[in-house]
Parts: sequence; C-alpha cells; structure tokens
Amino acid sequence: MAPGLILCERLTRHRSFLTFAAIGGGAMFVDMGALWVALHWLHTDLYLGRVFSFWCAASVTWLCNRNITFRETRSRSIVVEYIKFIGVSLFGGFINVSVYAVVVGVFSKTVRMNEISLYFLPYFGVMLGSLSGLVFNYAGARNFVFRRSGGRKG
Repeated sequence: MAPGLILCERLTRHRSFLTFAAIGGGAMFVDMGALWVALHWLHTDLYLGRVFSFWCAASVTWLCNRNITFRETRSRSIVVEYIKFIGVSLFGGFINVSVYAVVVGVFSKTVRMNEISLYFLPYFGVMLGSLSGLVFNYAGARNFVFRRSGGRKG
C-alpha cells in the first residue's frame, strides 16, 4: 500500500481524536482570552481568573465537540450531556489547572524573568495545562459523555 494511503487510513481511524484535539487547540485561545478578561477587566487574581477561563473554554469545547466531533452520538438531553461533559472536564481540568498553578507559582518565584516574560507566563501555563489534560478529557468524553447507546463506543 502506498505511504499516502496508509497515512489517510490512519488519519481516518483517529479522526475523532484529531478533531477533538483541534477543537481543544481552539478552545485554548478562548481560555487565554477569558483569562485576559478576568485579569484585566474583572481584576481577579491569577487563580480565580483561571477557574473562570477554564469554565469558558470547557463550555465552548463541549458545544463544538457536541456538534462536530461526536455529532452522531450526542445526547438528546443537552443539560444532562453538558453536566456530564463539565464533570469529565473537571477531572481533566484538575490536571490542567494544577500544571498551570505549578508553572505560574514556580516560574514566577524561581526563574528570573523580565516584566514581559511575567506578563506572558499565565498564558504559557494555560498552554501546558491544556496539553496535559487533552488525552484524559478525550477518553472521558468519548467513553462517558458521547457514548453510543447500547454500550458501543463512538
């Protein structure tokens, strides 16, 4: 089989993960934007702002994954599905926010940084945190939130 066909076959097999990851990448920018709003308009601290931004990003991620990644297996009950998605996201979010807290807490105190680096540090923490929760959140969404009826996985 030609290398191009092998690659296409593998991409098709992993389409839902790749779509989920792409949506998560987009939601990371929602996360950073919401964090900026929380820090500069709402005047929260770095940690309360991160809780707000995480909730915003998780909500956008749910909506996009519901309508794109898992549209064939989405629930008819939007409220139950949203609650399940946020519940799964909270576990992945714990990993995500923990990585953020370590990056912000440790780097800001131990690494000598200029003012510009300190300004961007929270957003770097969001990026690393988002990557750290990706696989857990995908597995939870696929196997718990957007599961095909009858126990078959989507």
